[in-house]
Amino acid sequence: QDAYRRAVPPGKSTIVLEPTTGMLVPHEVRWVPGKGRGLFTIKDIKKDVVIWKNIQTAIFTDELFWRRFVSTIPYELACDVHQWAYVSKDEHGETALYLELDDASFTNTPGDDEDVNSKLH
Repeated sequence: QDAYRRAVPPGKSTIVLEPTTGMLVPHEVRWVPGKGRGLFTIKDIKKDVVIWKNIQTAIFTDELFWRRFVSTIPYELACDVHQWAYVSKDEHGETALYLELDDASFTNTPGDDEDVNSKLH
């Protein structure tokens, strides 16, 4: 989050000012053999409970800001960040690069043969 704040001017930033997470439930990040890091809740959650809000989603619409951001973080983290980033349309229908700057970066979309046990909206 700090590297993003240094790379992107305040008027262009899409994350909240204070360092925080959008996770709304108690959780932890764990290593899963054969799959990598994953996000796990540490207590049962009832169906339809909102578990995350995207208050720390960095949206890069300008290549310069993305390059500036990536150049300020350690090489190993930059490799991870390239894997976590995804492309989508912004609120104006323009293509943008998105990156979750909280523990939501450890979530993903399951494959066809896997059970879906959560949905991020």
